[in-house]
Amino acid sequence: MEQLKAHGCESQVSPGGSLANALVAVLTTPDAQRSFLSFFDSGKLCMTATIATAITAARVLVIEGYLLELPGARTWLPEVLRLARVHSVRVALTAGDPGVVQRHRDMLQDLLSMGCVDLLFCNREEACELLGRQALEEPEGSSTAAAAVLGRQ
Repeated sequence: MEQLKAHGCESQVSPGGSLANALVAVLTTPDAQRSFLSFFDSGKLCMTATIATAITAARVLVIEGYLLELPGARTWLPEVLRLARVHSVRVALTAGDPGVVQRHRDMLQDLLSMGCVDLLFCNREEACELLGRQALEEPEGSSTAAAAVLGRQ
């Protein structure tokens, strides 16, 4: 926590507190491919005063795509996006992984169509899943990572 504070980051989570926990194991192969094994013991997502205060005080909100997997996400995430928009908070959303996108494509597309996400982080496989395509053409000189900047009206 001290390292976060030293870099200007505030956390609303206290080690050893009563908030729910999660565990993510990152498996990496010698050729730098990675996979995540995730366990979220968080119950149903719901807006709390602490979360609302943190969102309204933020300049940038990063939403991890794995949150799409949790109960209550379909209701909670649009509420979070609307609150961020009202308070002019920039929103970045990660795709999680191709499996998350495949399982929750409709919800992810609904969130993006709200016009409240400023930056979507995804790799080629996640983008293909989101677009329902087998492959994307690779522009000359591009890398395998992709990030899309979404215009806010």
